[in-house]
Amino acid sequence: MANRVLVESERAAFRILEPSAAAFLRRVLRQLRKEHYAVELAFVTNETMRRENKKFRGKDKPTTILSFNAKSRFPRPDIGGGRYLGELIVAPRYVASQKQSLEFLLVHGILHLLGYTHEEGRARIKMERRERSICRALGIN
Repeated sequence: MANRVLVESERAAFRILEPSAAAFLRRVLRQLRKEHYAVELAFVTNETMRRENKKFRGKDKPTTILSFNAKSRFPRPDIGGGRYLGELIVAPRYVASQKQSLEFLLVHGILHLLGYTHEEGRARIKMERRERSICRALGIN
């Protein structure tokens, strides 16, 4: 079974991003040697992102990406099975306004789903090294 990525968009304008984002996330999982995984990705407006960021992180402002990992790695037959990693939420317009790379943020988000953090020095160094390694392997600056 291949990795499964379910992408949903809050606005029709974001749907153009869905196929390439799903394909890219599958590439990231392959690069990480993760097989039979399921991930959800939601593209949302800046306002929705602001609300979610306030609700879950206490920050009343939009952000580029939020990651919600499924700690139990339980199967999700409703999205094609596999071990469920969790959900990524991205605000494409905010990403563009911040001149960020969507691909880099998806790598960053997947690593969060896999348990990487950047709160402390050593953890940050480990995550940043992994991000650079994956991005280099996938041809992303």
